[in-house]
Amino acid sequence: MPPKIKIRVNLGPNITPIFVKLKKVPVLLKVKVGVRGIVTMPNNPSVDENMIDIVAAEDVLAGDVITSDGFIADSNNLLHRGRIAGIAKSDTLTGFTIPVQTGGKITIPSWSWTNGQRLFLNQKQLNPIPGNSSNSFFLQSMGLATGAQTIIIEVEESIKL
Repeated sequence: MPPKIKIRVNLGPNITPIFVKLKKVPVLLKVKVGVRGIVTMPNNPSVDENMIDIVAAEDVLAGDVITSDGFIADSNNLLHRGRIAGIAKSDTLTGFTIPVQTGGKITIPSWSWTNGQRLFLNQKQLNPIPGNSSNSFFLQSMGLATGAQTIIIEVEESIKL
């Protein structure tokens, strides 16, 4: 019979301690809780803390900004404000799992940025020109270009326009 596992979760800002009791020996594991409660183990080298998987609610392309519920993010949709998960790493069809990068450096071959450009979600696309009140409900900074096909993802808090 496998050992019983008791888990206690204390909700915290980013790191949530989980206490696991195996064979009467308490063990403290620190885990990072990501979008939609997906748990990653930071001390596990095979887990990339900046990657999560989300089921696609629609067909997406590599480089699309993705919401926590699998839609292509749209700054003209107020329901997407505060729900930005990250950027899709690959093309994905509806119902399949999208590898989404939430932070750090990402390279997409189809991009063509200028080094140093600040990038924003402008309607449904990344753009060096931020949205404005005539075409967007919120302003969302997404990161900084470090090369033609590479950006550093830095999702900041959105601003309602």
